[in-house]
Amino acid sequence: MSGVVSPIILVGVWVWPMIAFIIVEGIEIARSIQRIKRYGWKKGLWIYHTSQWARNFTFGMFLAFSMHLPLQGTLTPLRNVNDFVLYTAPYIVISLFIIEVFIAVTGRPSVTKIPKTASM
Repeated sequence: MSGVVSPIILVGVWVWPMIAFIIVEGIEIARSIQRIKRYGWKKGLWIYHTSQWARNFTFGMFLAFSMHLPLQGTLTPLRNVNDFVLYTAPYIVISLFIIEVFIAVTGRPSVTKIPKTASM
């Protein structure tokens, strides 16, 4: 925001975490599908662990950085991606926060989580 760093460098810094974020979340979705198949919704996903808060924080920080990303002129395709992030991410962050609070209140604590032999 200060203008000290070139906008093209900031876009590169934004693209790299976005790619890593998509890969990590893709892996987590695949793991979640496997847990649902193996244990069902309640035992497979309805487990509270503090790492869920860290993931929501990551979503939020990616959104915050996206909100201040200076996209200019020739970066129109990235502007479309950024606009999509800015449109959808607030709903995702709020939804995940509500779900995590609900799991924290009603779900199983991580002390009784899936045994290590069954984790993926």
